[in-house]
Amino acid sequence: MGDINISSQIDSFDYVIVGGGTAGLVAAARLSENSSISVLVLEAGPSSLDNPAINVPGRYGEGIGTDIDWQYETTPQAGLNNRSLQWPRGRVLGGTSALNFMAWTRPSREDLDAWKELGNEGWGWDDLLPFYQRTEDFTPPNDSDSLQHRLQTDVSALGTRGPIPISYLKEYSPSHQHWHDTLHNLGVKTNERHMSGSNIGVWTNIVAVDQATMRRSYSTTAYYLPVVERPNLKVITGASVREVILEQQSGAWAATGIRYEAEGHMCRVTATSEVIISGGTVASPQLLELSGVGNPAILKAAGITVKVANVNVGENVQDHMMTASIYEVDPSTATPDDLRTDARLAAAADAQYLASQTGPRTILPGSFCYLPLAQFIPAQELAAIADRAAKELPHGPLNAIRTRRLTDKQHLGSVEYIFDLGNWSPFVKTVPGKKYATLLQIFQYPFSYGNIHVDAKDPTRAPKIDPKYCEGLHGALDLKLQQLCTEHIGQRIVSTAPLKDLILKRVSPTEEESSCQGLQDWLVNNMIIDWHPVGSCSMGGRLGAEGGVVDSRLRVYGVKGLRVVDASIMPLQISSHPQATIYAIAEKATQMILEDLIYNHLPGCSNYTIATEYVDENGKPWNWLITPDKTSATSPDLIVVIAESIRRITGVEGPIYNYTSSALDVGLILWPEDMENGESAQWLVWTDNSVQSPEMITSMEDDIRRIIGIEGTIAKCVARTRNGPSLSMWYIPMLYVKQEEAIEQIPGIAQVTLDGPEPNYSDS
Repeated sequence: MGDINISSQIDSFDYVIVGGGTAGLVAAARLSENSSISVLVLEAGPSSLDNPAINVPGRYGEGIGTDIDWQYETTPQAGLNNRSLQWPRGRVLGGTSALNFMAWTRPSREDLDAWKELGNEGWGWDDLLPFYQRTEDFTPPNDSDSLQHRLQTDVSALGTRGPIPISYLKEYSPSHQHWHDTLHNLGVKTNERHMSGSNIGVWTNIVAVDQATMRRSYSTTAYYLPVVERPNLKVITGASVREVILEQQSGAWAATGIRYEAEGHMCRVTATSEVIISGGTVASPQLLELSGVGNPAILKAAGITVKVANVNVGENVQDHMMTASIYEVDPSTATPDDLRTDARLAAAADAQYLASQTGPRTILPGSFCYLPLAQFIPAQELAAIADRAAKELPHGPLNAIRTRRLTDKQHLGSVEYIFDLGNWSPFVKTVPGKKYATLLQIFQYPFSYGNIHVDAKDPTRAPKIDPKYCEGLHGALDLKLQQLCTEHIGQRIVSTAPLKDLILKRVSPTEEESSCQGLQDWLVNNMIIDWHPVGSCSMGGRLGAEGGVVDSRLRVYGVKGLRVVDASIMPLQISSHPQATIYAIAEKATQMILEDLIYNHLPGCSNYTIATEYVDENGKPWNWLITPDKTSATSPDLIVVIAESIRRITGVEGPIYNYTSSALDVGLILWPEDMENGESAQWLVWTDNSVQSPEMITSMEDDIRRIIGIEGTIAKCVARTRNGPSLSMWYIPMLYVKQEEAIEQIPGIAQVTLDGPEPNYSDS
């Protein structure tokens, strides 16, 4: 396992990560790639490596309510008839990636661009896409499965060399064969590019399952176990963190370590570089408050000394609200409920899975659909809600974006539908001899938002979770939208052939409960959630500490050496299951941490700028150091010193090149991970991001290949520098381009400059 116990003599690490969950193990694995960097992970839960509730796909949900679940509950929700709702969160190595239902989806381009619109530079769709791809190892389906189960996606948009095996399944619920045709009959098309920036339409879901083993893919198996033997990476399970140690340094607060409890002992560990909080949307704000960072009124009420005042800690909590409509189906239909009620069938399914990795234990929900409201809901209804939101909600950038999403101009997947056999409702009692099916309706862009704070009576206990579902004006808007979606979309789906032919009768809501007032009452009493909470330590964007908890590099405002890396940093909810996005956040965060490490330790760093790392279509990283002028990077002595520093900090062993652009008067230091000594390269460089349209890029790539005869990858990199203008570069390996031919034949060349017929490299 590579775990260490509290008797270890090692009490100082470069990086200490609180939370060995989805994001925390990504950060640990990436940081420890450099053998000179020491990393400690503190996880409260057990490792639980051989738990079938984790590993076997078809046993999804069995871990909820067990020892690997924190078993949180909300406070009584006034908007839901004072009901408290379950909030499962993974209390195990791997976090909620070990507990979720393995859905692998991406949000829309507009969702992430909204983060950037708020002032969070580097967090738009184009910025995050390479990090999604870096996590993924996609296995495409064979032609037969693709045809049978409608398995279509844009393969080029997915990563194929990342740590997380993702795939389509080979077996699906019997109802899935009717899903696409039903939506087609409602005018909804199959989306064959649902991972490429728009999720609108009907499609079959990709899952985090390893096709080779038919086991769950999660952060423990994908990121931790392959590197468990690294001597510079340590994990302690069963460690309950009590506080981040903050000390005054040069008049400012700095995170210097962690105080935690393990095996009945109170321990302390020092972080010489940074503390990274990856506790998730619930635990991360709680730990900040326990450490003295938060709303002064809340901290004082809990008896906690205020060190950094920030009223945004624990606020802005958003979640996906969900309904489960239940229908009776033919009693001869096989459903997942059979395995929960019949021990003989469960044993047979287990035996089949162990013998051949086939059968019911490999089946997950796969019938997905995301729809824009305007496609089904009357325009006047949406206009009335949008008008009320614009007039009555507090003015601010978050509410402005939420309100804008109600219009039909953006064409977003505002509501998700999942159809599956079995009874998914906690409120409908299964009658022996009857079989059921469920239509899940999940509203993606909630107006409701709440908070998570320490319990004033005992701050070390589970925090108070108050999402304020359907409460106040925000909640009234959500409730109305859920009602409209049920009336105009959900009920139409189950009333449309061929799906309707599977259904014998409606169970919940009943016909009486489906009336206007009856439906609203049913929603209040039956609304549940999809367990996708975000936002409690959100990025502040251009408002800074007035609007959030962390900056765009995920550094906690007011504290040096402290970051938050998990779902809590999302400023706005996304139209997607969050798992893939959390992995991408962690990958990007780790890169930023390493960039800052290099930037802070390079000689003459005031003259140098670190650009965003580029990852090509094969998942290979390319790292950049950009200097503001070519002369500063031409001194042989300085280049050697820089190269030595890069090797020391990053652990790279290969050649490091100095590249001078006469066209742009800039210097580049290049250290690709996979170039051999003696290889050369040529770059097309332009000074801004003007050539960004997919059509233009494709056209230019085609012309480059035609002119120079290249057949391999042409890697495009947009380098967003700290201080200077953006640069866009295309890498053409091992070839020289004739400048005259490029200028004459490549479209858009007026915006592109070419750096001469031969590159100027000096191998340091």
